[in-house]
Amino acid sequence: MLINYKNIGDEMSDSDLNAYACFLANNKVLTDSFEIKNGAITGSYGNYEFDLSNASIVDNGILITDETLSNNITVKLSNPTQYATYTLHFSVVRYGDVSILDEPTDNIETLDLTVDLVADTIVNIPLESLQEYDVILFNSDVTIAHNKPEIVGAYVTDLDITANPNIIQANETSILEITATDLEHLPVQNKSIQLLKNNTLLDTLVTDSQGKATYTYTGQGSGKLDFIAKYRSLQSETYVITDSMFYDKAILNDPQTNDNWQYGSNLEVVRGTEYTTISETGTSSAYYRANNYNEFTGDFIIEFDLHSIPNNYNYWLFTGTSDTPFTMSNLNLTDDAHIKLVVTGLSYAIYIDGVKFGSDRTINNRSDTGGLKFRFQLNNNANDLKYSNFVIYPI
Repeated sequence: MLINYKNIGDEMSDSDLNAYACFLANNKVLTDSFEIKNGAITGSYGNYEFDLSNASIVDNGILITDETLSNNITVKLSNPTQYATYTLHFSVVRYGDVSILDEPTDNIETLDLTVDLVADTIVNIPLESLQEYDVILFNSDVTIAHNKPEIVGAYVTDLDITANPNIIQANETSILEITATDLEHLPVQNKSIQLLKNNTLLDTLVTDSQGKATYTYTGQGSGKLDFIAKYRSLQSETYVITDSMFYDKAILNDPQTNDNWQYGSNLEVVRGTEYTTISETGTSSAYYRANNYNEFTGDFIIEFDLHSIPNNYNYWLFTGTSDTPFTMSNLNLTDDAHIKLVVTGLSYAIYIDGVKFGSDRTINNRSDTGGLKFRFQLNNNANDLKYSNFVIYPI
C-alpha cells in the first residue's frame, strides 16, 4: 500500500484517512496476557469466561487425561473490540516416555494450541490433537488483530429525521421518519437506528429498502420535545416536536372543521395559508376564546405572531373569576411582532420578538383549579386582527 506523506495541517480525503487507518490497524496487534482459571477473567481488551470444571488440574496447568478428553473445556469472549480477530494461544508441554513426576529431562516438547474466539459465544478448546498426559499451561495470551473490514457493503454516513406534523396536542399523533444514506447519498437498508427523545432511548428501528424507518409518537401535552436519531457514533440533527396543550391548526393549513376556538356571531373568522383574520362585525366587543374557554393549568408558554395591529383591541390572559390580570393594549405595538408569554405560578413574563418587555407581572388570583384562560378581544369599531402560529405548551 502506497500512502502519500502528510504534514500537520494538511487536508485528508476520505480515502486518505481510510488508507492510514487500515495501515495502522493491520500493523498493530494487541495482546491480553493472563493465567487461565475456572470462571471470569477481565482483560484489557475484553472479558473471558472459562469453564474448567471437568478438567484435571495440576500445579502448572490442565492435565490431559481420559476424563479431560471426554469433557468439554470452553471459553466465552464478551465485550470485545469491534472489527478485530481474537485468537487464544496456549503452550502445551508434552513429556517423552518418562513419567511427568520424574525429574526434568531433555525429552520434553512445547507445542502451540490456538483457538479463534467469537464474541458472546461459547467455544470449545480443541483437545483432539493432544495426547494423554500433555499439560496445557495456565499462562496464556490472546492476540487481537484489527484485520476485519469496518465497512461491509453500504455504510451509513448521514442520518436525517423529520416529523409530520411537528405540532400536535394530547392524543394526536406525529409520524417521525428517519432516513439513512451512504457516501453516495443512496439509501442504506437493514440498519438498526436508535431514536432518542430528550436524550432518552425511545425505540430501536430498522431501515427498509428505501433506507427509512418510521415511528408514531402520540401527544401527551408534554411541551417542546427534542428527537435525535443515532447509528453507532453517528447522530442526526435535533428535530423538535411541539407537544402542545392547544394550537391553532391553521399552522398546518388545516380546514379548521373543529379547532377548539370559541366565538360569537359578532365575530367573523377567515383562515388563510399565511395567517388568520378576525373581524368585529357588531356594535359590542367580540371575543375569540382559546380551548373552548376551558382553563390551562400549571406553568406554560403562549406564543403567536401578530401581522396586523387593530386600533382598539385587547389580548387577555385571565382567571375564571377575574378578567384583569393581563391586557396587551398598553404595549404600543405598531408592526408585526412575535409575542411570547411565559406563565409560572402567580406571575408571567412578556417577550416581544425575543426581548423581555418590562419586569415580571403578578397574576391577581388563579381559580381553584389553578387554571388560566386566554382570549383575543376586539372592542367596538376595531380594525381587523391578523395572527398566525398560535400555540400553548407546558414548560
